[in-house]
Amino acid sequence: MLGGGATIGNMIGEAAIAGGSDLDLRSAEMECFLANKTNSSSNNNNNPGHRSRISARERAAVFKDFHEAEGKLFCTSCNIILDHTRRSTITDHLKSKKHLKRKVEYEARRENRKQRMPTPSVEHQTGAQEVKRELAYEFLRMFLEASLPLEKADHPSVRGFLMHHVNDASSIPPSDQLCRIYFPSVYDSEKRLLKTVTLAGKKIALIVDESWDADYRFILNVLAAPLEKDVAGRIRPYLLDTIFLKSIDHGIVARSVVTVISEYNIAFENVYFFTTDNAAYMKKAFSAGLKVLLPNCIHITRLTHVLDLIMGQLQSPFQLTTTFMSIFRKLPSKRKGRYLDHLRQCNPAMRASVPPDPFAGGWSSYFRAAVYHRDHVKHQAAFLQKEMDQGFACETMERLWVGIIIIKL
Repeated sequence: MLGGGATIGNMIGEAAIAGGSDLDLRSAEMECFLANKTNSSSNNNNNPGHRSRISARERAAVFKDFHEAEGKLFCTSCNIILDHTRRSTITDHLKSKKHLKRKVEYEARRENRKQRMPTPSVEHQTGAQEVKRELAYEFLRMFLEASLPLEKADHPSVRGFLMHHVNDASSIPPSDQLCRIYFPSVYDSEKRLLKTVTLAGKKIALIVDESWDADYRFILNVLAAPLEKDVAGRIRPYLLDTIFLKSIDHGIVARSVVTVISEYNIAFENVYFFTTDNAAYMKKAFSAGLKVLLPNCIHITRLTHVLDLIMGQLQSPFQLTTTFMSIFRKLPSKRKGRYLDHLRQCNPAMRASVPPDPFAGGWSSYFRAAVYHRDHVKHQAAFLQKEMDQGFACETMERLWVGIIIIKL
């Protein structure tokens, strides 16, 4: 094999001198071509900055997540331009978390559009209309990620800001349309993202909490937290499902948990923690059922429930204080108004407020109420004395007056 420096003319001349036949001439041309190709390939391998001459259209034919437009390679899901001359740039982008998230969202929106009844406006939707729809989706997603009420999108200040600073702001619909038309697609894409990217194949901690609503229906919230830190350095839990129940026991809890983790394709061996309160049926749900299904899992009861139990025991020696706080909280609205006026007269610099409800939440509410009455007991004694001197005495006032005397003692 000749070196890469030989030219086609030299090879042809040598072949002609040797024999002059057509066969020798073609052989010389082929040998020269192979020599130059081998030498070029060797030089390219030794040059890390080499760029392939493959076109964007050819790259798009190989990688189905991309398309070509005007000689440039676009990622269909992310709508960004990539360098089509470097294969590594394309493969690294396909593995990135940002691309995986955008791909799930894009497929969810496309699937949602397929399920709708075809109409002429949808069938002939232009690129500008698609941009407007994408703006509405991103606006809704921003509100949801920032935990902002959707009703705020209808505020005149918000609308005024959008109209002055955002192109096509008129394409962002009111909150009711955002909730009715766009929210289901965003919800489906986020749920699919949880299944395929966020929770897929990762070690999981399950968090189960039970509460009730205004109609006294039981509410079971099932959350999952991947046991790895996010970009902010925190372990972030995700709400998987909220289940409304007419009754609750250990069997219902166990079945609900299994249904949820199966829906999200979470492998049983990947669940390492089962976190609940200290309720007896939660303990039995794990010991009598979930412990067998989740071989690597341990049950952890939250410290907050233990603190609630401790504070409940601490309240029992202070029944008189508890009764006094409860009665004072239930004063009629007119008497509460006079109480606030009394506080302002006693100390104009102090912010006048009614006592907090000691039973609004857990032990923290009781503690805040106790601190308030401790700081205002002198003003309360003077107010009660003033009310009784002005002829507003009643059974409630008398009970409060007796209570304030005992407390002061």
